[in-house]
Amino acid sequence: MKQAIAIAALLMALTACSTATPGTPIAEPTQAGSETNRPPTSNKDDTDKDRALAALDPCDLITPEVRTEFGIDTDANYKEFPSSRTCNWNGTPPGTTERVAISYGIFAELGLDKIAARNDKKEITVNGRRAISSIGGAGNIYAISLEVTPTSRVDILFSGGGSQTPVEQMWERATRLAELVEPKIP
Repeated sequence: MKQAIAIAALLMALTACSTATPGTPIAEPTQAGSETNRPPTSNKDDTDKDRALAALDPCDLITPEVRTEFGIDTDANYKEFPSSRTCNWNGTPPGTTERVAISYGIFAELGLDKIAARNDKKEITVNGRRAISSIGGAGNIYAISLEVTPTSRVDILFSGGGSQTPVEQMWERATRLAELVEPKIP
């Protein structure tokens, strides 16, 4: 239960920072024939991905492999925040006595550049997809954020094992979670 609360708190902290500048934007004057006179172009692929992400339920991201490998034994716990939709589970991986907590969070309007992390963020790839790894909470939540578009992402959070589990093993588990869920993300 403490881990589920910690994950929910981390998700709120990840979205608490804002980079908005107060005031009213004023357009700079443009010159005829300049690049700024052209209408903005949209990337159709990003628009399609954004629509697919908006329709995606984070609770549908769990795979049978995750259920088996991580011993998921709780029902999905869906939560909605101002900037994200999340789903959390708990389990006991086979062959262990440790409890783990897993969370998938959909951030439809916050890209990888908006991640607030406790430590340095590290750029990685998961199944060829751009991603960022970071540690949150009190140093016990291992996060991998998968890019959907430059302005949207899906976060995978993993916690468990206590202080007895080596950091490398925690990262292996978080990475495995990301690898299993990545194909389900637009």
